[in-house]
Formats: sequence, C-alpha cells, structure tokens
Amino acid sequence: MALLKTKEAAQLLAVSETTVRRWISQFPSSFGKDTLGHYTFDETALHNLQLIKQELEEGVSLQDINLSPVPQDLQASAPVYEDHEELLHRLSRLEASLSQKADEVVTYQLLSHRQELDELRLVLTQLTASMDALQYPEQHIAAASLPAKDRTKRRKLISILFPFL
Repeated sequence: MALLKTKEAAQLLAVSETTVRRWISQFPSSFGKDTLGHYTFDETALHNLQLIKQELEEGVSLQDINLSPVPQDLQASAPVYEDHEELLHRLSRLEASLSQKADEVVTYQLLSHRQELDELRLVLTQLTASMDALQYPEQHIAAASLPAKDRTKRRKLISILFPFL
C-alpha cells in the first residue's frame, strides 16, 4: 500500500482533515513524517487512526487512548545528496531566479510610482489653474486677449517661479 497524505487518510476514515491533525497532535510519536515534515500514513498508521476513531466512538477520551509509537527506523529520513556540486548549482540557480524576480518587482513598483506622480502633477496643475481663475478672473480674461508673444513670456516667468508645475 502506498503512503497516504492527511487528506486521503481523512477521506478513508470519513472524518475531516482537522480531526486527523488533532489526533496526530495528541500522538505525534505514533505517526511518521516524510522528508518535508508532512505526515504520511501507511497501513499501521491507518490502523492507529481507525483505533482512535473507534475508541472515541465508544466514549473513551482522547487523552486516555494509548498507541504504540512508530519505531525510529520506520520514520523517513532526510535525503542524502551524494553530489554536492549539483546541490550548490541548484542553490545558485534558485538564488539567481529569486534575485531576478525581486528586481522585476522593484522595477514594476518604480514604474507604478512614477505613473502616480505624473498623475498627481497633472491634477496639481489643473488645481492651480482653477485657483488662479477663481482668484483673478479679470487677469485670465486679459491674458487670453494678450498676443501670443506676451503669453509665452508669462509662461516662462511662471515656470521659473514654480518649477514643479
């Protein structure tokens, strides 16, 4: 029988995954883990889970149930890498891709901020023009009637006084 994951074991026992996790947390030494630290269930572990379910259905409290722990040699051990060069190569590739992804995120954020600043500048320019029109309505009428040469001089003067516009 292949090793089952928590979800599959819960489905076989007709209980929720949370229930299986709660049972495991009560008896951590009775269930083995894989190399990634996830619990896996073989026939013995499934039998233990069925035993827990039966005793709970009979009215025995979870703390009063006794299970035998899984022997250390049956628990999965971490993989041993023979080729350290391959491991270092994989690690450097992972670091490079992580660095590239971080650079892409920062670039995107900078472009977004730049676009927001441009939009804020436009709004500020529009607000300034509106305020000027409200404060000095006769000057705007007069400025509109000025020749184009005088208007460009005025724009240059305003841009010198207010470089952020």
